Amino acid sequence: MGYLVNNIRRRLNIYAGNTCLNIENRTEPVPVYSIRRNIPLSSVNNWSKKEIDVTRPKHHHQLAEDISPQQPFNTRLQAFKILVNSQLSDVVSCDYWSVFQKHLVESLCDPDAEIFKLSLTIHAKLLTLSYNIMREGFSSLIEGLRSHYSRKFHKFLPSFDRGLEFNNPVHHRIIKISHLILETTKLVPEHWVRMGEKAVEEIMNIFLAVISMHTFDSMNSKSVLYPFHVMATIDPKAKWCRIWLHCGFGRRVFMSQQSRVITLLRYVVEEISNYLPTKGEGKPTKPINFICKRSVRLSVFSHCVNILCCFATYKRGHSFFPLSCKIKNDPVTLSEMLCTLMNHLNGSKELNLLNFKIISDAMVALIQTKESPFLSLAEVFTVCLEPMKEVIDHPTEFSNHHIPWHTIDILEALSKNETGMMFLVEGKSNGEHKMISPWGKVHNTDIVPNFHPVNIIMDYTDILLRSRETSERALIPLLHVCTVFFKYYDLCSMSSKLSLIESSVIHFQYFQSQSKDIFHSKIEGSCVESEELKKSLINFLASVVSQPGGLLAVIQCGLNILDLVPLVFQNSFLLWESSEFRRLVSMFTVLQEVEDTMAIECTKPLSIVLCNLWTALEDEESFVRGIERNINTAIMHYMNVAHTFTCTLSGTKIFFSEYEGSEETLLENGYNPISPAELIMIEHSNDPWHKVALLTLQTVTRNLDAWLYVESKFNIEKRLVQVQLQNVTSPIFEKPSSGESDAKKNIIVDECSLLRHQILTKTHIISKLSQEAFSDFNTEILESFMSIQFPEQKTDVTGQVTYNLSGKSEFQRLLESSDEITNNTHWLICARKAFRSKQEDVIASSIVSLIKCVSQCNGELNTVFIWVNDTSILNHDICAEEMLGVKISVRYGVQIGLLEEELPNNHLLKELLQRTQTVLQIDKNSTLFRGFDWFISSVFLLCSGNLEECQTFLNNFVTLQVSLILWPSFAESRGVNHLCIVFSSLLEMVISENVPLASAALRATGIPWGVVCYSWLSQCFWTILKWNQVCEWLTLCILYPPDIIIYYCAALLHYLQPKILRAAVDEFTWDQLVHENFIGFSITDQMTFLDKLVKEHRTTVLPKLLRAVEIAQ
Repeated sequence: MGYLVNNIRRRLNIYAGNTCLNIENRTEPVPVYSIRRNIPLSSVNNWSKKEIDVTRPKHHHQLAEDISPQQPFNTRLQAFKILVNSQLSDVVSCDYWSVFQKHLVESLCDPDAEIFKLSLTIHAKLLTLSYNIMREGFSSLIEGLRSHYSRKFHKFLPSFDRGLEFNNPVHHRIIKISHLILETTKLVPEHWVRMGEKAVEEIMNIFLAVISMHTFDSMNSKSVLYPFHVMATIDPKAKWCRIWLHCGFGRRVFMSQQSRVITLLRYVVEEISNYLPTKGEGKPTKPINFICKRSVRLSVFSHCVNILCCFATYKRGHSFFPLSCKIKNDPVTLSEMLCTLMNHLNGSKELNLLNFKIISDAMVALIQTKESPFLSLAEVFTVCLEPMKEVIDHPTEFSNHHIPWHTIDILEALSKNETGMMFLVEGKSNGEHKMISPWGKVHNTDIVPNFHPVNIIMDYTDILLRSRETSERALIPLLHVCTVFFKYYDLCSMSSKLSLIESSVIHFQYFQSQSKDIFHSKIEGSCVESEELKKSLINFLASVVSQPGGLLAVIQCGLNILDLVPLVFQNSFLLWESSEFRRLVSMFTVLQEVEDTMAIECTKPLSIVLCNLWTALEDEESFVRGIERNINTAIMHYMNVAHTFTCTLSGTKIFFSEYEGSEETLLENGYNPISPAELIMIEHSNDPWHKVALLTLQTVTRNLDAWLYVESKFNIEKRLVQVQLQNVTSPIFEKPSSGESDAKKNIIVDECSLLRHQILTKTHIISKLSQEAFSDFNTEILESFMSIQFPEQKTDVTGQVTYNLSGKSEFQRLLESSDEITNNTHWLICARKAFRSKQEDVIASSIVSLIKCVSQCNGELNTVFIWVNDTSILNHDICAEEMLGVKISVRYGVQIGLLEEELPNNHLLKELLQRTQTVLQIDKNSTLFRGFDWFISSVFLLCSGNLEECQTFLNNFVTLQVSLILWPSFAESRGVNHLCIVFSSLLEMVISENVPLASAALRATGIPWGVVCYSWLSQCFWTILKWNQVCEWLTLCILYPPDIIIYYCAALLHYLQPKILRAAVDEFTWDQLVHENFIGFSITDQMTFLDKLVKEHRTTVLPKLLRAVEIAQ
């Protein structure tokens, strides 16, 4: 198609010329033959005098008469030359314009080439003036073209038999006029707003009339090439139609011409239907001095296909169908016509290449438009994928000769349209929420329907990867399409697609291997070695790994993640500003084995992030020029990266892995920090980096394990206290002056001092010296800014937690009367009912009693711990981070009134940790911190520090199915691997269906909600919930099957959804995942939502969750 269009255009330019250029006056003398024609030279000489002003009204009449065809040739020629160089705006506005217009139209049919050229030039100049004059010129041009199709020129008109001959004067004029009309149609939309609806409607009406004149012309000759056919030859892709329909205003006015549009579409449908059986009539010849009939028919076919696809692009275009035509008795639908085109491509084994290109390009242009009503085109895409489906049904018959290139081209274009990809995946486009997908229900099933487009495309790509004769040209775009799929589709619902991932892993391993024999032992044949294909495989695997289910799948397929990590970071197209890349990094940090590799690979990328931040902070003219917004944007990008790493302990270790040297060297030299480890060591409050350092530490406090690691390694508490003590007008320990009544007036309260105070209070690590020093700092002036990480319960004067003592709740009475449970099922039903109807908070003693009752319902103990009572056997010590966690836990227990401050709680909790590690046979390295056991700390608080009750509680707890999920250390001792990945995958699947808006917002900002929730789960939600909320959560997990944890985390997102959607606009979504936003969260308020999730997902989620922890149902 390309060479045909180029040749036609080249010949048209050669023979038609550029009609828009002005023609200079000719100075040669009057030819001799004009004298023989008895031409009076007086008028010519009169017009040649310079002193005559032809723009005066008295000369308009004479000029209008001189261009008349009845005038002598030289007179007309000279008059046209003068008119070309005159002010045409004055001519159009004069009283004789109607005479000018009539003679100009007649001159377009003049047999003399010079007169015609001058007339066409005048029309071209009219089309470049104001929109009112443009309308007059366009009308004259249309009328001139129509005049050629009178009976006077009938025998000279172009026809399908002879084609278009450039040497034929009539053909030449028709081509040039049509060319100028088409060029004008591309310029007219620029003036639509100023022209008004009525003028635009008039222009469209006369244009539609001329291109549809073959349907009502009195000659009614089927062999004649009418304006529609000529314009189709000049513009095979119907660009005029796309330009006119692109604007909403133009589309509305154009489609309001109901009768003319229907006439046009009817002819388009009939022409397509009549042409397809011919299969292109062979290859068209190369145009030399004419355009042959094959080229004309092919161009008309292309023009019709593109017009049809233009109307299919918009919903209003669908309203003209079904359309009654001569080709069928029944009305023809738009979907039926598009399916006919697709079937033509699918069924023609010896298809003409030009036909293929025409239809394929038109369909690509159709789906690249965001406004495309994809839901109405479901049948078309089903037909488009039929060749792939046929290969899937008969994989042994596959060969490169049967590759559906048109389908691949369409899918590649579709992958660049987010709306189109969402339609293929979910069966709906933006703004179209359908309960039932045209492809069938996808989620919550282990086996996706075979006719779903996602399945067909992935299965076909899998066949290409495994084929002996693999076309790289076909494989690369298909891998790209599959890569885009994983942005919208959760792999947990696609367990049947492991074959494609396995094939990709094998090919990736082949590229990584040094010997091809390793590859051939696994798969027959191989694809062409190519860096481009390798990059496509890396991109595809990176997209898969960015999903929790995908990460689990590649691990199960035997991929060594350590081989993939360096290649992902080496690709230049991956940037920290990309939410997809940040999500991928978060998934990598879930695996502890990649810590060392990630620490090496992230060094340079993180330094680039800090360098970009340094560029914004050190710009001295930023505040003068008023571009502080650039600084905030740079800080936001950096904080998104910080949150990406600090949501897991492994990520925190990677993030702060490059700490070398002392802070004195850094500050003395005045260098900008090149790593986050250097950044948090900046202590000068006046340094612009100090605020960024405090914001970084604030993100760390949202993950307790991350804070324990950072505090143990960098001694942050002591540094912050020292900086806070220096942030005063005079020393705090000095007595205030006589004019000051309160020492708190010495404190400088600024943004950095508030951040430091929030960090210290959130972590509850202020030492005794610090408490004395800050005795005046915790005053009313800062209470509104404080955000306590572990909020206090309301206490009475004795310091004990207060509850409703007016009477015991139904839940508490049920637990007290359950000494001997005779009917396990009935008791659990009663307990769940009592819990749902509770009016008071669940207290710690209730959970201790509940675990005994539920363990009795489970029958015999599946696991019995043999506790070590001899403290001498506890020969191993705990690491420094765990000791710091012990202090935080005890301080929290004292604060909420569950522990007594006088007792040696630190020693007791440490001993409980040692006993537990011994029972679980966990090999603890005192120098390697893998996370604190926050569940043991929670049990210690529930039992008020009584070790015997703690041991009894744990003995009963391990009989529950939920124990391996709530207690990560217990799961580790039982060899349960990748529980975080399975948990995250199931949670992502649930929220994508039931909290779609918030889920999409989290994906757009790169937040892996499953990873974040599992981090909260492993820390018993201490960082975001109050203690009474933690007790509610534990009660819920004990009473219900393990999958309730998945639904509970989904309910958290459901509760937080309004705030997340508001924050997602500015990409500050991470700031919403804090304790303050969960204060009003209540299980009772979310029970209806939880019941809905249980009903919809239990049959899918629970078996997978139990299978992951290897527990029989």
